[in-house]
Amino acid sequence: MTKETVVFILYDGVQLTDFSVAADTLAVANSFLPEPYYDIRYVTPNSSGTVQCSAALSVMAETWSTQQQLAPDLIIFPGAHPDTIADTLRQPALVDCIQALTPKARQKVSIGTGSLFLGYLGLCQGRKIVTHWKGIDVMRALCPQADVIENRLYLHDQDVSSCAGMLSAVDLMLSLIQQQHGTELTLKIAKKMVMYLFRDGHQEQQSQPFTFQVKASDAGLLPLIAWLEGRLSQAVSDDQMAAFCQLSVRALNRICQDGIGLSPQQLFLELRLDYARQRLKDSQMPLTTIASETGFSDTASLTSAFEQRYRMSPQQHRSQT
Repeated sequence: MTKETVVFILYDGVQLTDFSVAADTLAVANSFLPEPYYDIRYVTPNSSGTVQCSAALSVMAETWSTQQQLAPDLIIFPGAHPDTIADTLRQPALVDCIQALTPKARQKVSIGTGSLFLGYLGLCQGRKIVTHWKGIDVMRALCPQADVIENRLYLHDQDVSSCAGMLSAVDLMLSLIQQQHGTELTLKIAKKMVMYLFRDGHQEQQSQPFTFQVKASDAGLLPLIAWLEGRLSQAVSDDQMAAFCQLSVRALNRICQDGIGLSPQQLFLELRLDYARQRLKDSQMPLTTIASETGFSDTASLTSAFEQRYRMSPQQHRSQT
């Protein structure tokens, strides 16, 4: 079996999660194959070989000065705070390293704000690119010719692959592994890594329930949201919600309106529709089953509510994924 050389570019301040979970996904893939397929390498412009990562952790990497003949198949740029990357790109050794190694690679991969390296190299012009939601404006300023896609986990555009960073790096690595080794191996890896599901990249960086959780964090509504998420197939009244929260119905309505701008029933409907939307994306489950799981009496009721909320039918939404 022909090996592929995978090079992670490491630099001071690099986000530990971005490269560690990506590398471990490839390592798990190796464990299922007859012999290791991915030769995982870490390269740094730091002359000492020591890299100060986030989370107060130092790691050792191969120095660029000793690896100038390296020919990667995949080159991966993990992210960091945009200011950190800006400072890093002022280092001649780093610029020499990435300018020499990147053209050799079959696939250029960015994780989160690592997309800024691709933008610096001019590899995003006319390409679709995903970055961490906090880095979208910086990416657009750096590379106005890029088509920066908001609220996506990951995507591939020819020889450039990118993801939102952090845990979505696992999803991107699984997608790359699937392209090379098929779905069966990919699902084995996902199972070993205790993943809830293998995501196809169309999912949002911040789901509707998570957005509600952020807004509700100061309003004391997080327990209610979690409780409702376990009852999406049921009819839940305002009285039942108020009883769970140990509040009057009037007090609950006021807290919901002040905290998230919705009534309790509107909140519940949002959670049900968001679940339906995700199931349409992530599965081929029949619409009748999705309607039942989300508490709608039939597919017509689900379709009506879905169209009112998202301005498209469930079938149209599924066809876009």
